[in-house]
Amino acid sequence: MYKFARQPKWIAGHVLTLVLLVVFLIAGSWQYSRHDERREANARIEARSALEDLHEQDMTSLVADEAEFRTATLAGTWVGHEAVLIRNRSFNGAAGCHVVAPLAIDGTTAVAINLGWVEEIRCSLTAADLAGLDGDAIVQGRLRASQQRGRLGPKDPSTGDLETMARIDLERLDQQVSLQLAPLYVEALEPHIDIIPVSAPTLDAGPHLGYAVQWLLFFGVGAVGYPIVLRHHAHKGQNDLPAD
Repeated sequence: MYKFARQPKWIAGHVLTLVLLVVFLIAGSWQYSRHDERREANARIEARSALEDLHEQDMTSLVADEAEFRTATLAGTWVGHEAVLIRNRSFNGAAGCHVVAPLAIDGTTAVAINLGWVEEIRCSLTAADLAGLDGDAIVQGRLRASQQRGRLGPKDPSTGDLETMARIDLERLDQQVSLQLAPLYVEALEPHIDIIPVSAPTLDAGPHLGYAVQWLLFFGVGAVGYPIVLRHHAHKGQNDLPAD
């Protein structure tokens, strides 16, 4: 009944089906691992957010992997003329930029503060004009690690004093500020003038579990459906044989 399955075209079909089934399993497993990573990250963010605030004396000894997403309350003095704009940032679907300014916490150290988002039309101004920063301040915010360029992300010039940057790259920003920057920056929680604070990270589970289930369903359809196709073809061939 199944001699047809040894024909070259059917062997190619067997191989293709097997490859697809393996791909479906790998994709489902990968999506489930992404779901686990998202769940662990959410739990880590919630736990760190619940810890007591850090202060100026803590900022120079921070480790990004241990302190990111903790909150900090910092007293310092604005270095407003060294503020920069971070290009291509959106809020509720609208284009704009982020305003980042150093806050001096002692005579040698400053913390980069991401004040938040402004609309695109105002991004033609300088960061110093937008922020209007001067004098002493107390800032409460969320600690974040320095942003890194992806494989295809835009590059900033490696030299010179930049008025706009593609991302909050603390190593690059540190080249042009007068004080040494702390190893993490802060997303301000309170609005400053007409600047909208950066939203807190979303702590939902994301779509990964649903995608994992979809891939496993594809695997199930293939694993069950292909043998049914073979069986149907075998019986059809049996029925097509001439009667004695």
